[in-house]
Amino acid sequence: MNQKVSKIADEIEKIKAKIISLQNKLKDLEQQKIGAENADIIANVRSINITPDEFNEFLQLFKNQKNNTAVPNMNYSNREEDSLIEE
Repeated sequence: MNQKVSKIADEIEKIKAKIISLQNKLKDLEQQKIGAENADIIANVRSINITPDEFNEFLQLFKNQKNNTAVPNMNYSNREEDSLIEE
């Protein structure tokens, strides 16, 4: 093989290896970002201090409001705080 062609082929291989390395680094960084976002979401949800059922109702309300559909009637009368207030 011509020395010039060989040099170009070597450079191509180096660049391909670097691209693969950068793609792997990108995938790792994307996973780290998702993990950090998920940790933030979980921390925010936990800070609200509501029951899982109430959170599901909230999500449904948000989804319905975003889609401009009927809003469900959110009834929290079974919550401990509500029953203490009513007594």
